[in-house]
Amino acid sequence: SLSPFTGYTQKGQWYYKTRAKGTRVNQNAKIVHEAFLNELLRMEPKVKDVTKLENQVLNLVKGKLSEKIKEVEGGRKKVSTLKSKISSLESRYVEGELEKELYFKYKQKYEEEIKDLEKENSSTSFSSSNLELAIKKAVSISRNISQLWLASDYSDKQRLQYLVYPDGILYNKQSNTVRTPRVNSVFSAIAYLSCISGQNKKGQPLQIDQNSCWVASPGIEPGSGASETLILSIVLQGQ
Repeated sequence: SLSPFTGYTQKGQWYYKTRAKGTRVNQNAKIVHEAFLNELLRMEPKVKDVTKLENQVLNLVKGKLSEKIKEVEGGRKKVSTLKSKISSLESRYVEGELEKELYFKYKQKYEEEIKDLEKENSSTSFSSSNLELAIKKAVSISRNISQLWLASDYSDKQRLQYLVYPDGILYNKQSNTVRTPRVNSVFSAIAYLSCISGQNKKGQPLQIDQNSCWVASPGIEPGSGASETLILSIVLQGQ
């Protein structure tokens, strides 16, 4: 069974323990942190050509978000069309071609539709430029993520952990290993593309299958593809 850790000190040393019945795990915090640090090291890309890696990750993410991009662009076009309709209504109303009741009826209808569309777009809105910026920041974070975590204070450690592992992490004392239920899809893609780039020793162009390659490197579980937009927003705002 799973049980959350609680931290405590004893003789100047930090420890983690569980309180739930049937678990009774008690471990030195240094040992747990080392296990987590090893997991972070697996996420660090082992490539020299950073620009190439950024472009590969960008193409992979764009492929996975292609449908969402179309939805956002479609929503923006609908908003533009509705605003044009309101402008036309106002002109007809001023010219006396449209009765007051009809004018306000349709104006309110179009404004409500615009409000709904803009609300939907705001939760998933992104452009090619901020997508590229997010990827660059994610690659920059991943290249030195272990040292970044070591140098962070408690609050920033938590932010970094949940950025990369949105569902948190699990620790197994018997094997002294950390398991991650879900990895941020962007960081998962970076680790994977870094791995297969390193295996491509012949220098041949890397062929990426948009569907089959959305997985992580061995031992790292891939993230859900449904929240990349939120993930990218966190990368942009959080680091």
